[in-house]
Amino acid sequence: MAELRDVFRDAQALVEGLAASGGPSAQARPPTQSAIDAAISAFTRTWRWRVSVPGTHPSGITYDQLLIYLEGAGFDFLAETVQLRQAVNRDLRVAFRGARSIPDTPTLRRAAAPLMAEFMELRFNKGNGDISMPRLAPPTLRAKARKGRAGYPIGVDSGALRARFSRVAQIIFL
Repeated sequence: MAELRDVFRDAQALVEGLAASGGPSAQARPPTQSAIDAAISAFTRTWRWRVSVPGTHPSGITYDQLLIYLEGAGFDFLAETVQLRQAVNRDLRVAFRGARSIPDTPTLRRAAAPLMAEFMELRFNKGNGDISMPRLAPPTLRAKARKGRAGYPIGVDSGALRARFSRVAQIIFL
């Protein structure tokens, strides 16, 4: 009978301990949305990344080399802008709304990469999204007109770069 009383006391002590700590449900509560949002904001504030587009452009240079060339000429399709950060931050908050745990860095990276690529791809549209582009030189405008591509957005002549970007661009976090 004494053993049964000891088991009861042990069980009672466990129940009282759980009650004092807020119970098991308090320990397993999902994080607040503000805690999730804070983790996402910290991630997008501190991320470091680069983009790679594997393959060779019809002109004979790699897509990565072409993007570097275009950046040097003032056409930075891969620019890190406030608008890029804000858009990805907003979309990550939506994606992780009501999450049962605060997303860790690898999870945020996996979720952010396609969002970033999609945002950057918009820059190939007429108007170029959130980046400003220098005006094309008159000889370039004439050359585009001769090819029948006078109305094409800057940086989009044959369409090969945009097509390749949309299929295989890789966001690599550092």
